Amino acid sequence: MSLLDTLDGALMMALYTSTALAKDHIAILYYSIVLTVITVMVAVVIGLIQLLTLVLNVAQPSGRFWDGVTAAGEHFDIIGEDYSDPVVSGRRMLVTRWM
Repeated sequence: MSLLDTLDGALMMALYTSTALAKDHIAILYYSIVLTVITVMVAVVIGLIQLLTLVLNVAQPSGRFWDGVTAAGEHFDIIGEDYSDPVVSGRRMLVTRWM
């Protein structure tokens, strides 16, 4: 997540300092909103998985849903990479398209 936040900051800086977008305030606003929404969506998914894993460890519920939560919790390092890699690639495409 630290890497994701660092790349987000770097891409936002590239967006704001781009000479191609310097005079187009609507494009800057659009890409800023898109990058922020993507970041929030990834953070919510990661936080939800962590919260459900915490509930699973404390309350020890059972069922098919909680079996899925157990599997997601056990493979969280893979899930985190799968969510962050497309987000970072998508951001790069958004920023470099207008540079």
